Amino acid sequence: MKIDYNNPWLVTLIGGVVVGVALYFMLEFRDRKRTDSVLLARIWDAEQLEEKGMYTDALRIDEELLKEVSNKKHPDVYGRIKFNEGSCFSESGQEGDKEENLTKAIQAFEEALKIRTVEKYPVEYAQTQNNLGNAYGRLSGIRDKEENLTKAIHAFKEDLKIETAEKYPVGYAQTQNNLGNAYRMLAGVRNREDNITKAIQAYKAALEISTVKKYPVDYAQTQGNLGNAYVDLAGVRNREENLTKAIQVFAENLKIRTVEKSPVEYAQTQNNLGTAYDDLAGVRDKEENLTKAIQAFEEALKVETFEKYPVDYAYVQGNLGNAYVHLGEARDKEENLTKAIQAFEEVLKIETVEKYPVDYAQAQNDLGNAYRILAGVRNKKENLAKAIQASKEALKIRTVQRYPFAHAVTQNNLGDAYSNLAKICDKEGNLSKAIQAYEETLEGRTVDKYPVAYVEAALADLGNAYIALAEVRNKEGNLTKAIQAYEEVLKMSIAEKHPILYGQIQYELGTAFDALAGVRDEKQNLTCAIHAYEEALKISAAEKYPLLHNWTMTNLLRDQRKMK
Repeated sequence: MKIDYNNPWLVTLIGGVVVGVALYFMLEFRDRKRTDSVLLARIWDAEQLEEKGMYTDALRIDEELLKEVSNKKHPDVYGRIKFNEGSCFSESGQEGDKEENLTKAIQAFEEALKIRTVEKYPVEYAQTQNNLGNAYGRLSGIRDKEENLTKAIHAFKEDLKIETAEKYPVGYAQTQNNLGNAYRMLAGVRNREDNITKAIQAYKAALEISTVKKYPVDYAQTQGNLGNAYVDLAGVRNREENLTKAIQVFAENLKIRTVEKSPVEYAQTQNNLGTAYDDLAGVRDKEENLTKAIQAFEEALKVETFEKYPVDYAYVQGNLGNAYVHLGEARDKEENLTKAIQAFEEVLKIETVEKYPVDYAQAQNDLGNAYRILAGVRNKKENLAKAIQASKEALKIRTVQRYPFAHAVTQNNLGDAYSNLAKICDKEGNLSKAIQAYEETLEGRTVDKYPVAYVEAALADLGNAYIALAEVRNKEGNLTKAIQAYEEVLKMSIAEKHPILYGQIQYELGTAFDALAGVRDEKQNLTCAIHAYEEALKISAAEKYPLLHNWTMTNLLRDQRKMK
C-alpha cells in the first residue's frame, strides 16, 4: 500500500506523535533533574551534619538515600553517598564499638571505589583511598596490626599516584604525613629501622609543601611527627645524633605551637621534648639534660592539668616521675626519688585498675622501682615492702599469658626487691622468693625474642641470688647453679658489647669457683677461679675500675698462692 505523505490527516497524526514524544522526554528530564536536585540537596544536608560531628544523623540520611539510589542508575551519586557513609563510620569509630564502625567504614570506602575508579574519577579515587588508608590505620590499633597497616600504606600509595606534589600539593602533603604515620606504626611490628626511615622520608616529603610560611598548622603537625620518628630511630642507631635532631625539631615546633595560640599542642610538644632530653641524658650530659627534661614536663603540666586533661596529665606525670628517678642517679637521690614517687602516685589517681589496667600496671611497676631505689637511702625495710607490694599489683595485670615481656620485667624488679630485703631480714625466705622471681623472669625468655642486655642482667641477678643462698643452705648445689647462670651470660659474647658487665660476671664467677673449691675438687675449682679472675682483669684496668681491679687482684694472688 502506498502512503500519501501529503495527506493532512497523516501529517497531523505524525506531528502529534512527535510532539508527544518530545513532551514526554522533556517532562522526564525535568522530573529527573528535579529528583537529582532533591538528592543532591539531601546529600549536602548529610555532609553538613558530618562536618558538625553529627555522624548518627548524617548516617540516617545516607541510609535513606541508598534505598533510592542504585550504583547502576546513579553511579556518581551512589559513590559519593558511600564515601560519605565511610567517612561518618570512620569518625564515629573514635567512640562506641570502634572495631565495628571502622569495619563498616572500610566496607563503604571499598564499595565507593567500585564506582570511583582511577580512570573515571581520579580525584575522587585519590580522596577515597586516603580515607580508606586512615580507616585501616585506626583499625590496626585494635586488631591485626601488621596486616591493616600494610593495607593502609597501600591505600596511601594509591592516593599518591593521583595527588602528586605538582598537581595537588596540599593533598600530597597530607597523604605523605599519613603515610609516615603508618610506616612509623608498622615499625613497631617489623623491620623497625627500615620502616622508621621510610616514615622520616614521608614526613620530609610533606614538609617540602607544608612550609612554616604557607601552612603553619600542617607544618607543626608534621614536624611533631618527624621529631617522634627521630626519637624512635635513636632506639635503633646513632642514638645521640637522632635524639639531637628530635630536640631541634621539637624546639622549632614550639615557635609555632605557643602556649597562647595552641595550648594543647604546646603541651604535647613539651612532653615530647622532655622525653627526648630524658633519653639523651642516657648518652651525655646526664644532669643537664634531665633538668631540661623536667622543665619541659612541668611546662606541659601547666596546660594538661588534672581537672582539664586528666589522661594527658597522668601520662606526663609518669614521664616526669621517670625523669626524677634518673636524676636521682646523678644527684640529690633522696629528694628526687621522693618527687618521683609523688609523680607516680599522681598517675595512679587517674589510671585506676578498673579504667586503665595496662597503664595502672606500668605506673605500679615504676612506683615499685622508685621505692626499691629509695630503700638504699632510707627506711630500707619499709620501702622495700612498698616496692614488693607495687610490683605485685603490677603483676595482677601483667600476666605471662597476656603481657609476657612486661611480666618478665616486673618479675625481675620483684626479684631485686626480695634480694635486697634478704640482706636485712629472713635471708633464706627472701632469697628463695627472689630466685623464684628471677626464674619466672627467664622462663621462655630467649635472646632471639628479648633484648640481649635484659636477659644478661636477669641471669646475673639469678647467679648472685644463688651465691647468697649458698651461705645459708645447700652450699654445693646453690654454688653450682650460680656458676651455671654466670656461664650462660658469658655465652652471649658480652665482652665487646658490655665490657663492664663482662668483667663483673667474670669476677663473680671467680668467687663462686673459690667458694665451691672449699666444698669439693679444690684444685680444679681454683684453676677455674684463676682463669675467671684473669679474664676480669682484661677489662677492669686499675685506672678505670680501681675497686673491681683491686678485689680481683687480691683474689687472684690468694688463689695462685694456694695452688703453689
